[in-house]
Amino acid sequence: MKTAGIDIGTTTISGVVLEKGENGQAKILEAKTVENGCFIETGNDWERIQYAKEIVERAVNLLDYFLEKYPHVERIGLTGRCMELSMLTKKEIVSVRYIHGRMPEEVSAMVF
Repeated sequence: MKTAGIDIGTTTISGVVLEKGENGQAKILEAKTVENGCFIETGNDWERIQYAKEIVERAVNLLDYFLEKYPHVERIGLTGRCMELSMLTKKEIVSVRYIHGRMPEEVSAMVF
């Protein structure tokens, strides 16, 4: 069984494809990191704003790369350690706050 994982970080987006071996141990088939590079210049040195749509596109591109190379991926994991994540829907950008690593139930109702 193969599993793909994507971690969206502040400066990079990392991904990995794992395969469960016969002994139950996971084997790394491939790991890849791409620069996030989605910061928006605001003119304020103290401000760090990122373009959410571009971050999502880069994460999706990384996942697409893995799924094309490893078509038998059965599971996909997505993580991020930020306190707030802006999620894009077809209609709007929704800001979601994490509470002890859990997202509010409103996320499950969003249409992508």
